[in-house]
Amino acid sequence: MTLTVWFVVTPNVLLLDYAGPAEALRMAGEMGADIALHTCAPLPKLRTSLGVELAGLVALPSRVPPASLVIVAGNACEAEDYARPEAHAVVAWLRHALPPDAQLASICSGALLLAAAGLLDGRRCTTHHSLI
Repeated sequence: MTLTVWFVVTPNVLLLDYAGPAEALRMAGEMGADIALHTCAPLPKLRTSLGVELAGLVALPSRVPPASLVIVAGNACEAEDYARPEAHAVVAWLRHALPPDAQLASICSGALLLAAAGLLDGRRCTTHHSLI
C-alpha cells in the first residue's frame, strides 16, 4: 500500500525543515519504499527563509486521501510568519481537510500550526522551548 505524504509549507519556511525530510523520503522511494510525495501550500510559489523560491507547489487539497501522512514544516520567524493570512489558511485547512486516520508530524515550529488547528489537544508534543 502506498504511503501518501503531504508536506505543508508556508511563506518563509525553513528550507532545512522541508528539504531534509523530503529528500530522505524521496531517497527511501528510490530504494523501494512505496511512497508518493506531495508538497502543498496556500500559494503556488513562496520564498523560503533563505530567500530561495519554491515554485510549482500544489494547492492545499480539499481533502487529504485516507491514511496519508501530513508533515508541517517549520518557519524562521514564527511570530510574524504565523500571523500571515497564508498561515491562517493552513490552520483552517488542517481543521477540515484531514481524514480521521491521517497521521500527523511536524518539523520544529510546524507544531504551532498543528496546535492552532486544535490537532494537538490532549496530546503530548515537543518543540523548541523558545517557541512556547
